[in-house]
Amino acid sequence: MKTLAKITFLLFTTSASLQLSAQCTPNNDMPKGSISPESIKIGYKNLTYSEVIYFRAPLDTNSVLGKVRVDSMEITGVKGLPSDFAYTCFTSNCRFKGGESSCLTLTGTPTQTGVYPLVVYIRTYPTLKGFIDIPLPAQNDSNSRYILYVYGTVGYLENTLENSISVFPNPAKDLLNIATSSTPKITAQLFDIEGKLQIEQVIESSATMNLKSLSKGIYVLKLNNNTQHITRKIVVE
Repeated sequence: MKTLAKITFLLFTTSASLQLSAQCTPNNDMPKGSISPESIKIGYKNLTYSEVIYFRAPLDTNSVLGKVRVDSMEITGVKGLPSDFAYTCFTSNCRFKGGESSCLTLTGTPTQTGVYPLVVYIRTYPTLKGFIDIPLPAQNDSNSRYILYVYGTVGYLENTLENSISVFPNPAKDLLNIATSSTPKITAQLFDIEGKLQIEQVIESSATMNLKSLSKGIYVLKLNNNTQHITRKIVVE
């Protein structure tokens, strides 16, 4: 599970991050202020896609003014989904109380391949706690943790490619080593969290990817040999 992305208030911050659910069961064992999974699964053209994301809102947080209670949070929209996709919240109004667990479902049948960075828009309703509680203005924020990859065909030998690839070290600093025991050439593409291609190179047996020009953060490494595709999350320190 990952810590939720920070939501910035006027004079304070609180952590939170969300996504959407339908016909799912919230996980009440999750810590407050967490989200799962780390990344969403790959989609394939013309095949039905469904992904459930679990989260739990923070109950409160500290600010320079004192204790801030998260009364409720609301998902106000999702940007970046393929045109034939939809999201449905666990609650009918996409709103849930502070400290509550919830979940959401992304569904659709993609008709186009591509890389789809997702942005979830969130509104938080906070209250400053004290001798007299003071409701604060609703705060709008967004989370861009997830990227949806849609490929053209299902690589039924995907596990073969998975087992033939070595990527190290991870986390990486300046260099990332990629080695493969598979016969076909492999194309390695490194995307940033917004889905922008940063590095692309061909791997025949082994290669080193130079990361010195990249900022610290999380990246997605896509490896394919024209028939099979896998992705790895790469942390650059």
